[in-house]
Amino acid sequence: MAKDQHRVSIKLSSELRQQLKTYKASRGKRSLAAAAEEILATHFHLTHLPTQQAATNGSIERIATLEARVTYLSEQLEALKQSIATNQAHDSAPKPNVIHPASSPVSMPEDDDDDMYDEPDEILYNFLEPGVQP
Repeated sequence: MAKDQHRVSIKLSSELRQQLKTYKASRGKRSLAAAAEEILATHFHLTHLPTQQAATNGSIERIATLEARVTYLSEQLEALKQSIATNQAHDSAPKPNVIHPASSPVSMPEDDDDDMYDEPDEILYNFLEPGVQP
């Protein structure tokens, strides 16, 4: 037995002893004394026990990681809600009457119908300076 540990004997009622056995089994302790020691250390906020401190450090790290994830997901959810609200407001806004060029009648000059049937090279001749032969 280590020098800094002391033996303590106590009498327990049957009900309290059963509760201690249940606690021992749930925590995987080897003895009722180890379970009682963990309960007392927790009650008096003593975290110098190696197994309890390791469990506490791991739990704190896991909690911090989960808190960061929840915060991140909450921010994403809020941004998504705002985006949906913006899109719904945009979709429900009255749309202006726009005449699209494809739906408007197209007018063609009727005075020069022969130009529509010219060959491509004949069209290009029209752009040459007068008197220049190709």
